[in-house]
Amino acid sequence: MTTYVLDMNDSELRIARLGADSIDVVAQSNGFAIIDERSIRFGDAAMQQFRLHPRQVNNHYWNRMNADPLAVRGPNTANHADLVYQHLADLVKQASIAAGDDFVIATPGTTSNEQLGLLLGITAEADVTVGGLVDTALAASALQPTPKRAVHIDVFLHRAVVTELTKSDGLARTRVDEIAELGLASLADAWVNAIADRFVRDARFDPLSIAAADQQLYNQLHAWLADSARPKEFGVDVDLRGSLRHADLSADALISKVAQRYRMLDRYVDATVVLLSHRAARLPGLAEHVASSAARVVSLDRMDLFRGIATHQSLIRSDPSALRLVTRLPAQTTAVERDPPPPTAIRLPPERPTHVLLGSDAVAIGQGLTFGREAFPELPADFPRDSVQIVTGSSGVQLRLADGTAALLDGNPAQNGAGIAKGAVLEVAGARFQLIRTRSGP
Repeated sequence: MTTYVLDMNDSELRIARLGADSIDVVAQSNGFAIIDERSIRFGDAAMQQFRLHPRQVNNHYWNRMNADPLAVRGPNTANHADLVYQHLADLVKQASIAAGDDFVIATPGTTSNEQLGLLLGITAEADVTVGGLVDTALAASALQPTPKRAVHIDVFLHRAVVTELTKSDGLARTRVDEIAELGLASLADAWVNAIADRFVRDARFDPLSIAAADQQLYNQLHAWLADSARPKEFGVDVDLRGSLRHADLSADALISKVAQRYRMLDRYVDATVVLLSHRAARLPGLAEHVASSAARVVSLDRMDLFRGIATHQSLIRSDPSALRLVTRLPAQTTAVERDPPPPTAIRLPPERPTHVLLGSDAVAIGQGLTFGREAFPELPADFPRDSVQIVTGSSGVQLRLADGTAALLDGNPAQNGAGIAKGAVLEVAGARFQLIRTRSGP
């Protein structure tokens, strides 16, 4: 029997496998779903479409987890709980969880008893046996030496959750508050508005007035937020029908846009030890803001939640027929040593391609290239026109695919917005293109 853990955070749903000598994240997604009459797609595939098809995309279902009907229904999907079931079943399949494996759920303190009951019914439908429920903040903080009182801050799609932890007879969850204005979706809206304002000021162009441009802003923002080595300067490119527009913002400009929201945390963190989840810690400027008034700030590692559960498995597990939510664990008095991180290799940025090669002919990319018979006369007459583009921006060369266009990038299904490096192979409608770089000089 293998133990798996679900980190039930809809901004970064994760399933980890607890092994004897290692802990591995084996499935990961986010709480976005795009729905049509024939299919439902989850995660990045949906997130990268939600400004293009806002009525068909839902990102509230994990947050609400109830029987309220959906505005748009998909196959066997009528309400939010149905979406949670289908997404969980997809994650379980990705993680290769088998019958008889143990499943532990780490859930935020804002989850109601009614939602927990519904969740257990959903897991049963997904053929998963839940053998433990534990508070997310408690488990993530369990291996940290804490004073008599500390607060843990985590960020979800539609709220931040502030959990008070008190050390008396062990470490216990004593209070939970939520701040809707600090949900990742709300913060992203504010930041995209700031980016759009810069385009209006510098280029007299409002990207929010065009769905395709709006979506490009969101895609690049989320990629920048997820980059652990993100630069201080945030360069954004918007490409519409081969016309490229560019804007630069500093991280300070984005921080300033949400500074008032960050101040909503002040009353919780004043002169207190603060434990930031890795999701909260990577929000630009949040750790620095909290540090200005907290007694001490600890940025937790992305694996601390799973390590805490692995250490206290025997205390978290309970009879599947009489599950209890664990909100108290033994207090840690000294820091637990983590395995040292692997040496960081020096990575040079991938070289950008300059030309696209089809057969023996190479066509320059320039600022952008639309694939079709105008650029490649040898393509067949039925090649899908204006369905594939590559554009050049400050962040590199990126792929643009029209809705419904199937393509392979280096043998794998291509994603709209994917970065393309020198040597990549793109296959579309039976044609094979190679991205190359030419050099001048001897």
